Amino acid sequence: MRRFAFKTIVFSLFLALNFILINSIYLGLLILTDWDCKKRIESLKFNNADFDLLALGASTTSCGIDTKYLTDIGIKAYNLALDGATIKTSYFQLVEYLSANVSRPNYVLLGINPPIQKIFDDESINPLVEITSDGYEVSFSDAPILRFRWLGYELLMKIVSRKHRLAELSFGQIKYKMSVIDNTEYSERYSESERVASSKWIGEIVRLCRENGIEIIIVEMPGFKATQNLSNSGFVSVQFANGTQTQMLNLNSRVFCQIFEDDDWIVSSHLNESGALKLTRELANFLTR
Repeated sequence: MRRFAFKTIVFSLFLALNFILINSIYLGLLILTDWDCKKRIESLKFNNADFDLLALGASTTSCGIDTKYLTDIGIKAYNLALDGATIKTSYFQLVEYLSANVSRPNYVLLGINPPIQKIFDDESINPLVEITSDGYEVSFSDAPILRFRWLGYELLMKIVSRKHRLAELSFGQIKYKMSVIDNTEYSERYSESERVASSKWIGEIVRLCRENGIEIIIVEMPGFKATQNLSNSGFVSVQFANGTQTQMLNLNSRVFCQIFEDDDWIVSSHLNESGALKLTRELANFLTR
């Protein structure tokens, strides 16, 4: 029995040490190679930053808003958007930023993609943001290989695909040089301003911006033809249940999206470096009118 107990303890220690080793290697690789991890680490170092514009949202915003271009034309900007971020995540990031930095941005740009319906009312917070926030108590379930398992695919793609390795992080934007063709077909869609107005967390972001004297810009991000809408390009008024009101900028209309070429996309409804520059130039025109 003693020998069996000893072997069981040794085996358990072996498994535990291997689990720690595997997680340490996985976490190290993510920190070195994952764009969202690098961005999160970079943004946590902001102290009394003085950006004119912050971009929030999910992956369509992360790769689609060229914050370096905005900075170069005099609008100092940073892209905080994260892959898979819910609207609640964006709210959490904004609260976090305003708490750490006295200077308020002039603008907060919230990029949304209505076809990705689940992000509107999802109560979850992106694990990268949640686990690195002040006061969070780490548990066994937060082991990197468990909590960040979805990032393993991107890590693998960087290992096997030179095109993935060619991406770069620039002022928070992830710039991709590769491209894919949009082979989807148009469908009868309209800008979903009513559903945006029903979102609790978009309303909270609008309220928070108003309380801090920040102009909020909600942008319906461009997508493949199948997601583009028949509504007019430009601004549409949005009234929220909490009493706040703002305007949403529809940049996903069929008419507006004619500015993009076949080689301006990296994957479904996500712009590459050239497409993001075209979009941001047009966005800058709206900001400076």
